[in-house]
Amino acid sequence: MRIEVAKEKVALLPVNPTVLDTLRETAKLYTTRYSTMIEGNQLKPEGIKEVIQLQGHFHDRKRDEHEVKGYYTILAQLEQYAAQNHPVTEKLFKLCMP
Repeated sequence: MRIEVAKEKVALLPVNPTVLDTLRETAKLYTTRYSTMIEGNQLKPEGIKEVIQLQGHFHDRKRDEHEVKGYYTILAQLEQYAAQNHPVTEKLFKLCMP
């Protein structure tokens, strides 16, 4: 019941293109964070946002920074392919890799 009530509340929220873009960007940043964290990346969400959106640098975390940029770039490219209804395959994924 609680889930249905929550879904109804969300359905009534005003969702416009700006809100959708913000949600999409937040999801990409957090996906980048947790997917690279599995590999030992130690950048926090704020650090990832700084690297991606503000072109920030962490001199003591160059490997982490490079990994985050690469992962985020691949996500963005795959999102473009998906928007074009292009099938996402392992071959395509490998082509996206920097």
